[in-house]
Amino acid sequence: MAHLWVETGKDGWAVAPLAGDAFVLVPQADRPIRIRRPTVPPSSESDAADGRPRQAVANDGAALVRSACGDKEHWVLLSAPISQAVAVNGMPVVLGMRVLHDRDEIRVPRAPRMFFSTEQIARVEPYVAGGRRGKCPRCDSEIVEGSPSVRCPQCGVAHHQDPASEMGCWTYARTCASCPQPTGLDLGYTWTPEEL
Repeated sequence: MAHLWVETGKDGWAVAPLAGDAFVLVPQADRPIRIRRPTVPPSSESDAADGRPRQAVANDGAALVRSACGDKEHWVLLSAPISQAVAVNGMPVVLGMRVLHDRDEIRVPRAPRMFFSTEQIARVEPYVAGGRRGKCPRCDSEIVEGSPSVRCPQCGVAHHQDPASEMGCWTYARTCASCPQPTGLDLGYTWTPEEL
């Protein structure tokens, strides 16, 4: 799941998960920033093509909208086209829209620095085949639909990881069988803005 790293001042950085399809970035006095879902009732402002409501963004505000196509997900930053106050990586969002990439810095007036991140944490979940036959790269055997598995956050390849049996293929070695991603289930994020 994509998330934002939000600067919290002397405490460092906080993670704000983007669990949904649309969010408005709202600067606040009592906390660094509030990320809320748009609350526009269905009306003429609703786009008939996808049914999602549209909300006007204030001249110095911004919104994030998720767009999914199959397994791929993209996030778009929206701002008022006339405003040059909202910026991504130091460049104003002049046309009012910008597709975000991993580690993009987002600047909104009266709000702390933010970084967009697509990094995911490895976690055990039921395997979803999605119409494809899954094969574990570590043991070379089939991964059964619904069985416990870990999908590598970096390369997306699924591995067995059943804590009730000997099928712990994900944690068997220090790295993924297909890429250099570390296999610890308690590692957290490998990148934070503190590295900058």
